[in-house]
Amino acid sequence: MRIGDSVTLACERITKNKLLLYTAKTGTPVYCPLADSVVRALESSPRTSPRYFFWTGISKPKSAVGDWQRSLQKLFRLAQVPNGHAHRFRDTFAVELLLAGVPLERVSMLLGHQSVKITEKHYAPLGSRPASPARGRCGARVAAGPHSLSKGEGYV
Repeated sequence: MRIGDSVTLACERITKNKLLLYTAKTGTPVYCPLADSVVRALESSPRTSPRYFFWTGISKPKSAVGDWQRSLQKLFRLAQVPNGHAHRFRDTFAVELLLAGVPLERVSMLLGHQSVKITEKHYAPLGSRPASPARGRCGARVAAGPHSLSKGEGYV
């Protein structure tokens, strides 16, 4: 997910531990399985809106994204994370899926890349590493899902 997708995440997008996403470039609907701990954390997080997890829905999305980017920059500074930025979460998502054995093609779809070549350019060296059993069930569930992505009916 891009930061704009995260900030404007509507509660209705999560059903039965699955997050409904639409790929940015193609608009293809895909479901990404969520760990129980993630769903519990989202459900118990304080909200300023009954419809969204991290946004009131009143301001423009661009303003809300800017607010979150500034907050994350401050957090990265306080945590002494060099070159910290929101895109690191997206990179971590891709890397963890690849390390869990999820095929590069599926990771590419989840990232919304128009071509697998873009994903290969940034993440292919990681895909050749052996999968670690400590990588969690989420990656395994994504890897085990059906190949069909039509009409958003399956896991990616």
